[in-house]
This record gives sequence, structure tokens and C-alpha cells, in this order.
Amino acid sequence: MKEPPHTMEKRMKNPTLMCVLALIASLVMTARTEAQNRLPFEGVWEEISSVNPNRAGGANANAGREGREGRGGGTASTTTPNGMRRTFIDGYYSLSNAANGRKVLTKPVPEMTKEELLDRFQSLQVQDGTYEVIAPNRILIKRRLSQFPQNHNTEQVMEWKVTGDQLSLTIISDTGSAPVGQISTYKRLKK
Repeated sequence: MKEPPHTMEKRMKNPTLMCVLALIASLVMTARTEAQNRLPFEGVWEEISSVNPNRAGGANANAGREGREGRGGGTASTTTPNGMRRTFIDGYYSLSNAANGRKVLTKPVPEMTKEELLDRFQSLQVQDGTYEVIAPNRILIKRRLSQFPQNHNTEQVMEWKVTGDQLSLTIISDTGSAPVGQISTYKRLKK
């Protein structure tokens, strides 16, 4: 018995439609799984406070940027946030900071005086490298580079905690110059 052509055509379209629907469902599930696998601390964060209870002056001392990573001589335990940003994404991290109050200059770098260059670059902080989770709430930072030579190719272990849109990072150990015990709090940046 021969089937009418339109019945055969219907049977051929159904498997194709089913394959297309299965492919779409697979892509949606993959995207959901990847989104669920993101770590809570991944994203872009801006510093709102930084305290080092292990430094002279205790947790209530108030001062400027002295004592920030890589800067010697400061004994203060609290630093004023300058918009330091940390980015954690897919196993890579970067950090950048430029102190507030720098003079606005419009001339090219080669034309700047020594004083202008120092003002421009002395208050910068940049780093990048990789991170990996080494315990449920600890990450290992492996610095690839830093503007502070003593921090090139060093490692840092931090304990992290995310509460709402805030990230708290506590330095547990450091083979560079970051102050162990420092607790920095960040807010999540959103577009």
C-alpha cells in the first residue's frame, strides 16, 4: 500500500523539527549551567573600605593611603578607598587603582616634568594574574605582574565572603608585599 505524498512529507518534517527543538533545548540548558557555575565573587568590584587590624593604631585608626600594598612607612590601619577595582572572571583577575586628587594633565607623557610624572604614576596600582579556588571560601591569587617589582610572580591567599552586592576579602598569606590580615570590602559594579 502506497502512502499519499503529503503523509510522507509530514513524517520527514517531524524528525527535523524534533532535532531542532532538542538542539535549542540543549543550548539553553548549557547556558543555564554555565551561569549557575559562576562563582559568587566573579565580576567587577570597587573598594569601599580597607582595614588592617594587625597594624599599629588598631581597627579604628583613620588615615589616608599609607600602608596600602607596596607602600612602606605607614602605620595606619584604615585606608581611604580610592575606587580600586578588582575583576575576577573565568580564572583571571586584574586590579587597578588611581588615587583621587591627581592633577588633570593634558600634555603627552614625553613632555611631562619629573614632578608631573611622579604625581601621575606614583599613585597608580595595577596587577593581573590568575586565581583558583583552593577551599570553599578561599582563593589563591597568582600575580603575573604588578607595578611593584616585589610583587611580580608572587602568590596571595584570600578568604572571600559575598553578602548581597558586597565582597569581603581577607588576606591570609602573601609572598609579596601585601599586608597579611588586611580586610577589604567591595561593592559589585553593575552597568
